[in-house]
Amino acid sequence: MWIGEPLRRFLCGLGGHELMRSYAPGRLYLRCTSCPYETPGWMLKEPRQPLMRRGRALIARLAGN
Repeated sequence: MWIGEPLRRFLCGLGGHELMRSYAPGRLYLRCTSCPYETPGWMLKEPRQPLMRRGRALIARLAGN
């Protein structure tokens, strides 16, 4: 039924959603355990390079290589 899901989400929201962290590739968001509600979430950046690589790249740049 087309009204069932929105009604269930509304009723769940009245009592307060039970949110838990959820992950998707490149995204972090909160999802309700009782209904299909989820927050817009946050987009994750690309993983940073290890500190040694960044240090070597910085040294090479400063040396003019």
